[in-house]
Amino acid sequence: ADRKFVRFFLNSNSYDKSEQQLVSLMRRESIRRVMEALIKRPGLSNVQLAKELNLPESAMSKHMKELYTRGIVDKSRMDGGVSYRIKDDVRVSIVRALERMGQ
Repeated sequence: ADRKFVRFFLNSNSYDKSEQQLVSLMRRESIRRVMEALIKRPGLSNVQLAKELNLPESAMSKHMKELYTRGIVDKSRMDGGVSYRIKDDVRVSIVRALERMGQ
């Protein structure tokens, strides 16, 4: 998914291609933490996520741009900014992947 690493999946028949890409992305701790936060509390902004996860706002903006361009999150305008939420069609795969990863 990120072209820097090759990922191997022990039971490749249990993951479809999109789930493999999602799991690969979720191996990055900060991205996984963002997804977990949005699963629990949809509608958070960059600033709220950065504060909650104790990450710089610049890093959060980069993460959110990546998640949006990969089709994982939707964004919507709100007073003073943009809020994000996990897309419905990806939510089940993320929850399943988190369970398999022991999160």
